[in-house]
Amino acid sequence: MAERKSSRNRRKRKSVSGCLILVLIILGLMAAGGAYWFFKGPLERAPKNDYGGDASAPVLTDKNADYRKMTRQLQDQIEESLKEVGGTLERKGDEDRESNRGGGGKIRWNTRTWELVLPKDKTMESVLKELTEKFHKEKKSSVSAVAMQLDRLKVTIHLLDELGGEPLRVRTAEIIISSHQKDPKKEKQARLAIVIDDFGYRSNLLADFAAYPHPLTFAILPNHPHTGAAAQAARANGKEHILHFPMEAMGNASEESMTVRVGDSQEKINKMLNDGLAQIPGAVGANNHQGSKVTSDEATIRKVMNAVKSQDVYFLDSRTISSSKAESTARSMGIPTASNQLFLDGEADVGYIKDKIRQAVENAKTNGTYIVIGHDRPATLQALKEMEPIFDEMGVEVVPLSQLLH
Repeated sequence: MAERKSSRNRRKRKSVSGCLILVLIILGLMAAGGAYWFFKGPLERAPKNDYGGDASAPVLTDKNADYRKMTRQLQDQIEESLKEVGGTLERKGDEDRESNRGGGGKIRWNTRTWELVLPKDKTMESVLKELTEKFHKEKKSSVSAVAMQLDRLKVTIHLLDELGGEPLRVRTAEIIISSHQKDPKKEKQARLAIVIDDFGYRSNLLADFAAYPHPLTFAILPNHPHTGAAAQAARANGKEHILHFPMEAMGNASEESMTVRVGDSQEKINKMLNDGLAQIPGAVGANNHQGSKVTSDEATIRKVMNAVKSQDVYFLDSRTISSSKAESTARSMGIPTASNQLFLDGEADVGYIKDKIRQAVENAKTNGTYIVIGHDRPATLQALKEMEPIFDEMGVEVVPLSQLLH
């Protein structure tokens, strides 16, 4: 009897021990699972989108950065705004893209393209203003526009971000806007583009240049106290604006703090161009500041054009030297380009500059188109004001530079 009781107690103890072991195993598994999820991190535990991340930030994997979800979200917002305009909207393209990232890895994004034919009650200017008000947001997105023809406007919207401490522009949307009907009289009119260099040094003339009744093109230097103010004034007054990109000159000319020099690496030139464009929101192109040495050096100017092409902007050769290879190199790479044909203000004399403006108008009449460069200087501003009536009198239309590119 005592033996049977002892046997039952032993079985009971074994059963309890077995249960305790099982409980300990389960608790161990739970603890391991909890540790896994804890160390795995909150970003990986977050709900995923179609591409593996949420829409408010790129998906980072090793050295790769995926912006496809972010760009598609912005594109959907843009498309809704275009539908509200009315007229005829047609989606022409929707393409996933990628490019190499500095230091290795890839950047991936999506670009969407539309064509919009405006209704009779809308103008290209009013639609551009609406898009700018909605989608030109500091450090988030930028809106730029290039006049393709007198009745066609290309609007580009970039997603803005900072990646690895460097500014990044991702071309997200491209809209080709056409007016309802063409003006046959304007089609035959001579056209003149007037580029004003060196904005950024000072601000005392900025408001008057911005208010000039004809569409001057602003070329703005980076890394100066009034760089941002110049870009803002250009946007607010509907003036096309570009980066005035400093480059090394022959001889001992003074240089900017950020200057492309002969022999610079592709990576260094890319960074300088990207930094410059980031300081001038809405910039649609670039031209060289000084640069006689760089534009004459085929290897270096090709690196510059590689950087320009990667940012999807145009390039104007300022022609600071007759041996410049900038325009020919840009054209060979499929970059919209042209060259300066006349400097207006080689002398700081109002009478001299007025004579140059008259020469530019006559050359535009003769050739059909003409491109000139002046500078952010008092004598240049005064001469332009005094000569303002000549454009209408001579039947020459002053146009944004982008209209005269090829």
